[in-house]
Amino acid sequence: MISAKAFLSGKKAAVFDFDGTLADTIGLWNMVDVKLAQELGAANADPEALHAFREQSLARHRKEENPYQSYCADFGKWIGSPLTGKEIHARRYSISRRMLREEVSLRSGAAQTLLRLKAMGLRLAVATTTRRANIEIYCTGNERIRREIHLADVFECFVCAEDVRCIKPDPECYCTALKRLGVNPNEAFAVEDTLAGVQAARGAGLECIGIYEPHSAAFAAEIKARTACYFQSYADFLRWLAQAGCCSANPA
Repeated sequence: MISAKAFLSGKKAAVFDFDGTLADTIGLWNMVDVKLAQELGAANADPEALHAFREQSLARHRKEENPYQSYCADFGKWIGSPLTGKEIHARRYSISRRMLREEVSLRSGAAQTLLRLKAMGLRLAVATTTRRANIEIYCTGNERIRREIHLADVFECFVCAEDVRCIKPDPECYCTALKRLGVNPNEAFAVEDTLAGVQAARGAGLECIGIYEPHSAAFAAEIKARTACYFQSYADFLRWLAQAGCCSANPA
C-alpha cells in the first residue's frame, strides 16, 4: 500500500461519496424498499434481493432525468402494483423522510476522519447520487449526525443527483465537484465504497481510496484493484493518515 505521505503529496482536496461511504444508509434504503413493498402488497420482500434489483435498475436508467422515478416504475412492475412510477416514488419519498431523520448515522470513525483531513489542510466536497433533500436532512434535521459533526461546516460543496444529467458510474458528479472546488484531478482524490463509485471517480481522473461496505463485498477484489488504498474501516484509514508524519497534507 502506498504511504499516506506519498499519496497526499500535492493533494488539495478530497471528494467523498455519501451513502455507504460516510453513512450507514445502504441497508436503510433496503428497509425503505421493504416498507414500500409491504405498503404495495408484497409482504415478504427480501432486502438483499431489493438491493440487487435497485442497483440494476438505476444502472439502466442512470442517464435519464429522474432515474429514481424510473426505478420506482420498475419496482411497481416487479411486485405487480398498478401504481405509476411517479405515485410509487411519492410513497417512497414519504417513507424515507422519517427514516433519514431518525435512523441514519455516520459510520464509526467517519466524522473523525473528515475532521483530520480538514485539519491537514484539505478542502472537502461530496459527490453523491442521492438527492439534495436527503443531504439537507443529514445536515440540519438528523440529530445523530449533528451530535458528531456539522456537515455544512466541513464540506465546501455537495454535488447531488439534481446537479448532474447522469449518475454514477458516469464521472459527471466528480467532474462537477472538481470544477466547483477549482482544482485539477491530480490535486484531489475520491473516497468510495462501490465499484460504480470508483469507476466514476477514475473516469474523472481522480485517484481513489476504497472503503469496505458489506453490500459491496462481492466486488471488493475489483474495487481494490482500481484504488490506490483500500481500508476495512475508518479506524484503518485514520491509522494510515497518522503515518503521514505532518499536520498538513500540502505544506507550503
